[in-house]
Amino acid sequence: MSDLNVNWLKQNFDESNFVFFDVGCMNMDDSIKVKQAMPKAKVYAFECSNEWLNNNLNRAVDYGIHYFHTAVCHVDGTIPFNPSLTQNGHHHPDSGSIFVVNPNDNHGKVYGAPYEAKSVRLETFCNRLGVVPDFVHIDVEGAELKVFENVGDCKPKCVWAEVVTFDHYLTGTSRNEFDQLMNRIGYNKIFDGARDSLYCLTGFNVTPY
Repeated sequence: MSDLNVNWLKQNFDESNFVFFDVGCMNMDDSIKVKQAMPKAKVYAFECSNEWLNNNLNRAVDYGIHYFHTAVCHVDGTIPFNPSLTQNGHHHPDSGSIFVVNPNDNHGKVYGAPYEAKSVRLETFCNRLGVVPDFVHIDVEGAELKVFENVGDCKPKCVWAEVVTFDHYLTGTSRNEFDQLMNRIGYNKIFDGARDSLYCLTGFNVTPY
């Protein structure tokens, strides 16, 4: 679970019209946290790891969340996914990625053989369902830039992104390049944490985070 402040969300968004995307939702804890705090919100959760499939299908029903066993990235169709197995010898399915782990910066992680996962571009998904998120919470292990390179006209008002893992994988990009992309497509960074950053569209007024 991330440190996203749901009280801040409630201050800045109308619950009755709020659409929340949780991209790379893992076990769906953050989706549930938002749904419990804002019961009228429409919550969409995305996770392609097979490890979490049964858990998420059940929790989606229990909490009224729209769940998609799909990777959100830069490809419509399928994409190889590298499942996380262990970290420092302990079971650790949390960090699967469409990218191969960086052997020089792997933090003791071991990955299994890649398998094909369903994948979709953010813009494609939004156009198919006729929905645009107000807020995107994203943790896709270094693929955040690939997602927002393909956001098109479906820009959320705000984005909470994990930005610490670009160097953990062979992504060919960096945290600084992600910041530059977000600025280029119209976002200001309003919070910069050790692991996560919060970006909001220029002109969308929010309270201090």
